Amino acid sequence: MRSLRNAGTDNSLIIFRFDRATSVDATGISALKGVLKQLHKQDVMVAFTGMRPEMVELAQRGGLGPVEGELAFCDNVLEAYSLAGLL
Repeated sequence: MRSLRNAGTDNSLIIFRFDRATSVDATGISALKGVLKQLHKQDVMVAFTGMRPEMVELAQRGGLGPVEGELAFCDNVLEAYSLAGLL
C-alpha cells in the first residue's frame, strides 16, 4: 500500500488492470477506496481497465463510480491514456 500511496508523486495517471481478475470483493473495494483517496490528494487520475460488468457493478455499489478527472472505467489501457490526455 505504501508504494501505491507514493506512486502519485511523479505520475498523472495510474492504471489498475483487471484483465485477469476473476472477481473483486467488498474488502478489495474498500482497500481501493483508501488508495484512491490518497492519489486524489496528489492530483493523480486513476483508471480501472478490463473490469467485467459484474465487477464494475460491485465497485459502483461500493461507492466507486466514475468521476471526471479522478476515476474512469475503461475497456483498455489506450482508452485510459486517451482520457487522461496522454495520447
